Amino acid sequence: MGVNFLLNWLVLTSFIGSTSQLQYSTRHNESLNNEVRKKRMTKLEMSQALAKESKLAWQMFQKYYKCIETKNSNFLKIRDEVDWKLKQEGKDLDLSCQICERHDQPLDSYSIEWRRKPADSNTEITIQPDRHRIRINQKKDLFIKELKMEEAGLYMCLKDGEYEAVYNVDIIIKEQYALVAAPGKKGRSSRNDTVLTKNNLHIFTTWSTWTTCNTCNKIGQKRKIGICTIKKIDQAAVSTPNDIWQLKHSPKGLPCRSTVLPDTIKTLAGIKNRLSETMVVDCYVPCPTLPAIKYITDKSGKLLDTVHAAEGFYSLHEESPVIQHLATRKTIYEVAGRGILLICPHDEAKSKVVRWQNGTLPYNPITVRRNSRGRVRIGAQNGLHIRRLRETDDNVLISCWISGEMVAVFRIHITKKFNKNLKDYVVYVGFCLTSLTICCIGCNTCCNRKNKSIR
Repeated sequence: MGVNFLLNWLVLTSFIGSTSQLQYSTRHNESLNNEVRKKRMTKLEMSQALAKESKLAWQMFQKYYKCIETKNSNFLKIRDEVDWKLKQEGKDLDLSCQICERHDQPLDSYSIEWRRKPADSNTEITIQPDRHRIRINQKKDLFIKELKMEEAGLYMCLKDGEYEAVYNVDIIIKEQYALVAAPGKKGRSSRNDTVLTKNNLHIFTTWSTWTTCNTCNKIGQKRKIGICTIKKIDQAAVSTPNDIWQLKHSPKGLPCRSTVLPDTIKTLAGIKNRLSETMVVDCYVPCPTLPAIKYITDKSGKLLDTVHAAEGFYSLHEESPVIQHLATRKTIYEVAGRGILLICPHDEAKSKVVRWQNGTLPYNPITVRRNSRGRVRIGAQNGLHIRRLRETDDNVLISCWISGEMVAVFRIHITKKFNKNLKDYVVYVGFCLTSLTICCIGCNTCCNRKNKSIR
């Protein structure tokens, strides 16, 4: 009996040992297989990454090669053609250096600078950026805020001493725009080209590109600006009454209100009464889709957090979110009867349509001037013009919006007109008090002298 129990116990222990050894070998084989799979997946991912990088490198090379081709084709035209920029005093200016950038050679490795040649001088001035008005971004593009009349002239971007871009910036005091309707719509139509054959001049409108729609998921507006432009019909022929060299070196044309044009050309029929134009049309674009729910996991795949980004939530396991821009708030004090001009303080206020609102009521740029009988209008540069302020405009909140986000809020406060006679009264009273004080001091001095003499 004891012998049978001992035999059974030996058979059972040997079976358990073999089973555990089999399980160990199976687990070991599985771990080896997993490692092989990981290595295979790593090689596959590496090959895919290399393919993506090579494709991206090829695309960047093609972009650079195309830029070089364009530069070479325009190389012979640089001396004969100048890109003219017409700007209004107080507006912003942005100029592109037009450098063909290579991925393996950053722009900081080159010597790049901007120079300006004033209109009344032959000396070139190196433009130095500051923290307020003038700045140069990473692509070496130039930005100047609130242009001044003396800043007109020739702007040049140089890379290692060679000219990359040349602009002739012309600054005017005021440019008038006429609001025109789109083709096929009711309203004032855009003017057709005018050809003055006897003068060898062609007058036309140079249109900008359309801005983006100023809202989404509902009817909004977009606009483009047309500048009155003049150029020669035949570049080799003489133009009358004045044949200026600027027309010869500007095959794309000069603005009709350019300061380089003499009055004899500006007063020609077809130029004198031709205005630049602004076209505003309705548009509709869908809003971007809301971000999906994000699942934050660690390296092992363990779920750490669930984030509803559409509701404005962030996870502590993520990087710190970027703080959104707060709307600028400003109070404007003005006397009733005078006018004000509101400018939306944003870098994209001129490249995009600005939506102005009076409280919750948006201003329609097409009908606001007609509905207000000319008292309120939106200019071509997206500025809000209000003429003849009323007492009812006191404490009115006017906001400007860009791409569905509030940029600034203006509170208008109507003040009482200062009484000019009150100023005269204050001067008279002050003069009388000063005279009385001087008399008192003189009398006191005389009395003290008499007392001393008596003693």
